[in-house]
Amino acid sequence: MYESNMAYIILKIVASFSILLGVLLFLHRFFKKIDNKNPKLMRIIATQQIAPKKIISLIEICGETLVIGISEKSISFLTKIEDKKIEEIIKRTNDKAQNSGGFKFKVLSLKQKGNK
Repeated sequence: MYESNMAYIILKIVASFSILLGVLLFLHRFFKKIDNKNPKLMRIIATQQIAPKKIISLIEICGETLVIGISEKSISFLTKIEDKKIEEIIKRTNDKAQNSGGFKFKVLSLKQKGNK
C-alpha cells in the first residue's frame, strides 16, 4: 500500500511540473510574438571590447549609424557615420559579420572597401 501511495505522489509531482512547464513555454512564445510586432528603433550592429569594462559599439538608431563608447560609468557619443557608402557596406556585411568574426570583420571589410 505504501508503494502505490508513493507512486501516486510521484505521478502528481510529475504532472504538476509538466503543466507548469507547458504554461511557461506558452508564455514565452506569447511574449516573443508581442516583442516581434514592435518595430526596433535601435539595433546593435557590432561591439568590440577595448579594455576591461570599456567597449566601442556601432549602433543604428532611427536609420542613423553611430559609434559610441561605453565604460563602467558612462556612455559617450564618439561619431556619426554620415558617408552613405560606408553605411551601405555596413548593412551588406552585417549578415556576413554575424557568422564570421563580428566587429573585427566589419572594420577590416570597411578598410578594404575604402582602399578600392
